[in-house]
Amino acid sequence: MEGNNTRRMWKLKATRGLWAVEVGVGVGVEAPESESDKQRQQQLELEWIRGDDDDNRPKCFQVQIKGKDRTVHIGRARSTSNDDTADTLLHGAVAQARCEAAMCLLDAEHRAFVAAYKFDEEILAIKAVAGSGKTTTLLNLCTRNPDKRVLYIAFNKALIEDIKEKAAQRGIRNVTPMTFDALVYKEAASRQQQQQKQKQQEEKQERQQRQLISIDEEMMMLMMESSSSKTLEIVDLKPHSLGRALPWLEDKPWAVKDHYVRAFNAFCKQPRYLEPGAMMPGKPLLETMWKETRAGRLNTFAGLRKLAQVDHWFKDRLSKDYDCVFIDEAQDFDTIMLEILLLDVNIPKIFVGDPMQEIYGWRGCINAFARLPPSTTLCVEFYTTFRMGNPACRDVCALLGNSCRMIPGVDQKRETHLYTPVWGEKMRRPEPGTRFVWLFRTWRCLLEEAARWSTEKSKDIWINGFAAQMNVMRALHKKLSKNPSRNLSKAEEDEFSDDLPRYLLSLSHADLENLIAKIENNMADDPDDASVHMYTIHAYKGLEDDVVVVYNDIDPAKDDKLLYVAVTRGRREVYLEPRKLPSVVAKRDASRKMVSQYF
Repeated sequence: MEGNNTRRMWKLKATRGLWAVEVGVGVGVEAPESESDKQRQQQLELEWIRGDDDDNRPKCFQVQIKGKDRTVHIGRARSTSNDDTADTLLHGAVAQARCEAAMCLLDAEHRAFVAAYKFDEEILAIKAVAGSGKTTTLLNLCTRNPDKRVLYIAFNKALIEDIKEKAAQRGIRNVTPMTFDALVYKEAASRQQQQQKQKQQEEKQERQQRQLISIDEEMMMLMMESSSSKTLEIVDLKPHSLGRALPWLEDKPWAVKDHYVRAFNAFCKQPRYLEPGAMMPGKPLLETMWKETRAGRLNTFAGLRKLAQVDHWFKDRLSKDYDCVFIDEAQDFDTIMLEILLLDVNIPKIFVGDPMQEIYGWRGCINAFARLPPSTTLCVEFYTTFRMGNPACRDVCALLGNSCRMIPGVDQKRETHLYTPVWGEKMRRPEPGTRFVWLFRTWRCLLEEAARWSTEKSKDIWINGFAAQMNVMRALHKKLSKNPSRNLSKAEEDEFSDDLPRYLLSLSHADLENLIAKIENNMADDPDDASVHMYTIHAYKGLEDDVVVVYNDIDPAKDDKLLYVAVTRGRREVYLEPRKLPSVVAKRDASRKMVSQYF
């Protein structure tokens, strides 16, 4: 082998004996460290995956290996004995597809690997596109391994309820679905009961030692012990409720209480500092709040999570009850939850999610995939969606660029169409009478369109979560109206995924009530009677429908992942409404096929 005329060779992990050889000038492979390694490489015989060319040459695949895009030939070891040399070779890596042919090949390989998973990896990460059957994959693992006790956790309560229902329908008994907060609450309640019992036992022993207890008194104490178990009460920590936990703050200005609520939550949501004084010195009230949390008198979910991290509640704890942990929706995860799982949980973990659906960063969520330790994580990817067909799959990939890689897994006869805005042509909409889902980034646009909606049928729309949202809006409007000239802080704005507070500041009380009345006049009492179902994109994540319309309040330059979530909800038709362009020049310069400002 000559210096530059060498090619790298990799044993592809998470496949059934596939090897990749980089396409290059020479015919050799990268020089091994020892003569024995060189001999093993020479003994390895590969059966190449061929192309459709007349000369039947090995097919070229575009893949990413060890963070670098490469063009490779891929082959399978002819014999098991040769494939067993994998552990002695220099290069072993997982390949991520970068072309459609590689997606077809590696998707099947990665799914086969997961289906036969033996819970022998410390961390398995599955990055799966929208509609790829993530939940089904995990439940199938439970079915194939009935002897494994599985804890299935996620941050979203609705998702956990869905998993419980599906597991019950399939008769799966070895999986325990639970939100992480429910898991922490269960552990906190158990610890509280143990502390209460210990305290009662100590008091009883003390009285017995003093010989001050009679038989009647002992019977009374036993009765009290059996009935004194207190339910752990969770406090929804807000400025108006903080005074009940810390009476000194009861009559203090709302801004002062709001400051301490935010400071306490900020401390509880970061993993680095174990005491509030180390993070924010000179805040004695903050330290008091933490002491009250430790004493069990101020119980918030954020505080309990922080306690679980600081005191290592789950150190070797979960391994007694479970053999594996499944973590769903890992792209929108909690920092403290991840810290606990990586440092304190010593059983195999499977993280599942879609990094392209990371849309809750405004809540402080993190993409767990980006923080998993490379040395102990095996990462595979699912590219096939069973929700959408072509040409929409290819159109979505073109729309979002290199960040989106997806191929259809539905019958080729079932097409999905993505209708994009074209200048000079009328905006395509679903046929009259077609039932469809209308998705919005902001509540503001949703409500304004709902108020303007008009068809021959007077009550033809249904809005997801309308009543609860109106309660939130009325309460927020009342609070904002007390001081309309006050500028909202960034922290206050970050509580919402859109510009709702600023929108409410622009409305008078009469304007708001008039808007709500118009919407209610257009709303059907029963969602089954409405042909238009309106959701925010955040609320519709995880759902799907045959026909979906996406409103024009998404900025693709800033919200590409939100756009991805929206356009991957439709099974048959997806309509993108045109964005409003700033000038005639922009219209003139826009593409005749697609509005460049949109994409």
